[in-house]
Amino acid sequence: MEDLKLFIAWALSPLILAFFLFGGGWFLWFARKGKWRGGAPWCFGAACLLLLIGSLPVLSYERNRAREYEHGPLDLSVGLDSARPVAIVVLGTGFNPDPWLPPNSQVSSGQHARFLEGVRVFRSRPAGEARLLVSVANDEAPREDKEAFL
Repeated sequence: MEDLKLFIAWALSPLILAFFLFGGGWFLWFARKGKWRGGAPWCFGAACLLLLIGSLPVLSYERNRAREYEHGPLDLSVGLDSARPVAIVVLGTGFNPDPWLPPNSQVSSGQHARFLEGVRVFRSRPAGEARLLVSVANDEAPREDKEAFL
C-alpha cells in the first residue's frame, strides 16, 4: 500500500504532470495529420500554467511541510493524571526487514520520529505506570522479522 501511495503522489506532482503535457504537446506537434497540431499549443500552455501554479508557495513542499510543526510536542507537565496508568501507542509505518541494515534504518523517518516521541512520553512517567505499545506495519514481512526488530 505504501508503494501505491508513493506512486500516486509521484504521478500527481505538478512537475510530472507538466512533463507529460509537454510530451503530449510535442507528440501532437509532430503528428502527421495537421488537424491535431492545433492541440499542441494548448498542451504547452497548460504545462507552463501547471508549472507556474505548482511553484506557488501555497502548493509548494515548504508550505506543506510547515504544517507538520503547527502543534508542538506534548507538554508532559500538563494534562496527564499521575494517578492513572497511561498507554502510549506508536503506530508503525514503512518497515523494511533488511538484515544488512541497522534497526534504525529499517523503518521510515516518520516511524522513527513517532517511536522517539513515544519513548520520551514513556520515560516521563514513573516506573510501572505506563505501557509502550509499538506496532510494525508491513503485511509482507514475516512475524519473526517484526519481533526481531522490536
